[in-house]
Amino acid sequence: MTNHKMVLIYVTCSNEDESAFIGKSLVGERLCACCNIFSAIKSFYWWNDSLEEDTESVLILKTIDKNIEESIKRIKSLHSYDNPCIIALPVINASNDYLKWINNEIHNNLDLDNLDLNSLDLNNLDSDDLDLGCMDLISNLDKLHTTELGLKRIEKNLSLNVEDAVKWVKEKIENPQASITKKGKNWYILIEEYKITVNVNSYTIITAHKIK
Repeated sequence: MTNHKMVLIYVTCSNEDESAFIGKSLVGERLCACCNIFSAIKSFYWWNDSLEEDTESVLILKTIDKNIEESIKRIKSLHSYDNPCIIALPVINASNDYLKWINNEIHNNLDLDNLDLNSLDLNNLDSDDLDLGCMDLISNLDKLHTTELGLKRIEKNLSLNVEDAVKWVKEKIENPQASITKKGKNWYILIEEYKITVNVNSYTIITAHKIK
């Protein structure tokens, strides 16, 4: 087995739950051997020509050089941000035993070539299966949340004057007239004059705005 160089992948997430979801996914898929999470950091950055202040979470993933591109692609597919901070950093030196452990855990992955694809019965899907994504959102409304930045976006875009914007979004999604579409990593909800965007994996309300 070839020992590859170790790298750290630094990722900022909307909150600790999203960091845990992404980290557990990549470690579970053995793209990375381990991850660490800093639950809350203070961030300052420019967004739409405005200097923003927000509380985020930091995820640090430990992997090897050959997995960088695939890991970045996977993180982007799971992340709630349109343009997340994902930075791969080289490790100059480390304990030999730890480096061996990193390599062993990542190489000890599933043999995908031996999966029995014939066991996947794709012909028996009925129309109800096509709505499972939307039902997943409706049945997990208690998981809906947003970030400080997301809250600012919603209140600014909709000129809302409500005490609980998340509750307002839940009520809109529960409306029988709501049209819910799952596309890529987000759900898109159309209701009345509003369009709401929710991340599929973290249940983060990314934004909401009026349809022009």
